[in-house]
Amino acid sequence: EDDGQNNGDPTSSLNFPIPKLVRPYLFAVFITLIVIVLQLLVLLANMRRNLLQLFRGEDCEIPRRQRSRYVSYASGNIHFAGYFIGYLIWGFILIAAFSVVICVAIDAFITFGNVRFVEKILQKVIPSVLFVLFKQYLNKILAQYVFLQHRGEVL
Repeated sequence: EDDGQNNGDPTSSLNFPIPKLVRPYLFAVFITLIVIVLQLLVLLANMRRNLLQLFRGEDCEIPRRQRSRYVSYASGNIHFAGYFIGYLIWGFILIAAFSVVICVAIDAFITFGNVRFVEKILQKVIPSVLFVLFKQYLNKILAQYVFLQHRGEVL
């Protein structure tokens, strides 16, 4: 018989279930790893492209070297690895924190039977995202075939 008092037992009147955080944590780590790997692939592809441009002698994206700044370039190359690792770890921490919060919230809504709220959010978010993606795709198609000559080769 529960008369609304806890009778000295602090857990007798608690009705809020404690969520299990293993599943959302693993999803968040998996999402974070995917995002970090994709960012690294894009970064490495850009570095490769820039190095190939330098070997060909193209300097349209990378400024020309100046003899007076060679020492600065060398010290910058030494610092690059440290900054790269530091920013990679900091980015992983930030993405992991945001994805843990999002995954725990989604898991809590699904686990505790409040899926209608998630459905309402998705009904408002998905059309907006699809509209933005469609607009970007339409802009690229129009720019390539309508506004530029020879399918985007000539301005």
